[in-house]
Amino acid sequence: MSAFEPNASVDGKVKAINEMPPPHGPPRTLRSGKRSKSFEAEKDEGNVEYKRALLSDDFERIDRLTTQLSYRLAEGNGAAQYRLGIEDDGCFSFLTLEEMEKSLLQLELMVESISAVITNVEKVAYHKEEDVQSEDSKKLFEEEYYHACVSIESHYDDSTSRTDIRMAVAGNVDAGKSTCIGVLKTGTLDNGRGSARTATMVHAHEISTGRTSTTSSHVVGFKPDGTISNYDGVRANSLDQVTKNSVRLLSLIDLAGHEKYLRSMIYGVSSSLLDYCLVLVNSRSGVTHMTHHHLCIASMLRIPIMLVFSKIDGCPDHRFNQTVEETKELLKSQDIRKKMTLLNPQISGNKEAALKTALGFLNTERQVVIPAISCSFVEGTNVDFLRRILRFLPKRRRHSSKKDLPLEFIIERLYNVPGVGPVVLGFVNGGTVNANRQCVFGPIQNDGGDFIKTTVKTIHYNTLPVKSVIAGNFACLALKLSKEQAKHVRRGQVLMETQPKAVRRFKARINIIYSMHTSIRPGYTPYLHILMVRQSAVVEKCEPVEAAMPTITDASPTPTPASQDTAGAGAGNPKAASLRPGDMSLITFRFAYRPEFVRTGMRIMFRDGKVKGIGVITEILPMEDSAEPISPTGTEEQFAQMGVHDSKSK
Repeated sequence: MSAFEPNASVDGKVKAINEMPPPHGPPRTLRSGKRSKSFEAEKDEGNVEYKRALLSDDFERIDRLTTQLSYRLAEGNGAAQYRLGIEDDGCFSFLTLEEMEKSLLQLELMVESISAVITNVEKVAYHKEEDVQSEDSKKLFEEEYYHACVSIESHYDDSTSRTDIRMAVAGNVDAGKSTCIGVLKTGTLDNGRGSARTATMVHAHEISTGRTSTTSSHVVGFKPDGTISNYDGVRANSLDQVTKNSVRLLSLIDLAGHEKYLRSMIYGVSSSLLDYCLVLVNSRSGVTHMTHHHLCIASMLRIPIMLVFSKIDGCPDHRFNQTVEETKELLKSQDIRKKMTLLNPQISGNKEAALKTALGFLNTERQVVIPAISCSFVEGTNVDFLRRILRFLPKRRRHSSKKDLPLEFIIERLYNVPGVGPVVLGFVNGGTVNANRQCVFGPIQNDGGDFIKTTVKTIHYNTLPVKSVIAGNFACLALKLSKEQAKHVRRGQVLMETQPKAVRRFKARINIIYSMHTSIRPGYTPYLHILMVRQSAVVEKCEPVEAAMPTITDASPTPTPASQDTAGAGAGNPKAASLRPGDMSLITFRFAYRPEFVRTGMRIMFRDGKVKGIGVITEILPMEDSAEPISPTGTEEQFAQMGVHDSKSK
């Protein structure tokens, strides 16, 4: 059955004629007295759109129509069908040939603007013997009229054809982090009073105070010729247009610089899966203790660092040189241990050599020398050079090798979108997530850390609807969940194909970077950061690394209780051990509130006041040994109704 056969729906089923009159006038009838030919009325959902005509010259109207086209493509998983010359109720609009050609031309321009393509155009003409009349039998038309069915497909190849680099922008509260991102993102210099930072701030109080209080991500796209795809002249492009027009994407993570938001800054660094870290230092005020904290945290996580001395406009030379010397002395501290080289392409006159030097210091397994440049985001000094460095940065994390592994999607944020339902933002840490895929998420907050069945309805990558996303990318997933199930979605949970085991206790090899007037011993409760997982954990045991090495290298991933007792007794009394700065030990942690999903090899970091530590999870312990069970958030009957899977039964 043709798509233009009267009363035919998209799936080919014949349905009754809709008697709703068209919005432009009374129903039109043929000479035989019958109602004019019609299709099934347009639906709000689905990939089929009816249009009377596309003849508008208003740019805002065209933008809204283009957004509607993107929605129809998303509903059809990359395929949509436009019916021109058809009213919303399914009646014909009787377009002339000239109006039809203009409508097709405008639709073609809309399709090209979102990198889609028209695959088929089926145009139908009405001949003179089908002239229509109104109810008073007065002849209205005496020429041919047309309607058309246009098939559209999106040729976007998901997230596999471009390099996505993630870089944190850190520094003290007055270093100009948001201004730096705003200048790189918009291509417009700052006016000296904070005009550039307004493009990056999320909350109204951030704009009024000029102080970033939350972690936000901003994408800068690079075209094949190296130009920025975020703007065309004075017009800013949307995020989906930036994604489609770029071969390289740079995600700049704007971190809070004030000391009261230090915990948010640590979470942003540990959960963003960063490739590099850009640390800004105010040339006029010099380094501060927050600059020390940010450099130390990036060094602890072994993230390559680049320094930018900002606000050099109006800064005296002697003050700038003093700031440079203070930074060099800071980098020599016990918890950083790095050197710095200041690059100035304007003095040397060899920008290519300076570019190669900066990239060479950043593209190393273990960074020893930190490249640094001076910039002014008001006068534009070295801004183009900074942009070139960011353009040629290589991808450091190799997640492409994980695309064939089982699915592992870690949830970072939860949204409730009206008309869509629960939507989760997270990172594909392994495998490939596809639309309409059955999976489980959890663990939820109960004794066993159970998991709930769900289905991935749609996927968006940088606001762009896609069919799949591979490992190494952030994406938004719309999940099929009931209201009761949606209440259990939280940050740090995992989405997987097969049900994993929830973890309450684990061992980690910890290195204490810095500690003042504090000894880490059993009973100490730090706040742990393990990717997106954030929770307090109680220290149960502290074992010297030398005595614990046989346990770490044991072939069995989960030792028996008898072997644990033997290991605890062999190294003396572990409860008497304590850790000081510079010590390395194997610590047994127990999550204080609820089970989480962690596995061996994940990096762990904690900071509690003056205490800083970093390590790697080496062993997962049985959850049944937990000393204090967690109060469940619902009854067993409620979990059964929600389709909860008990991890113990597995």
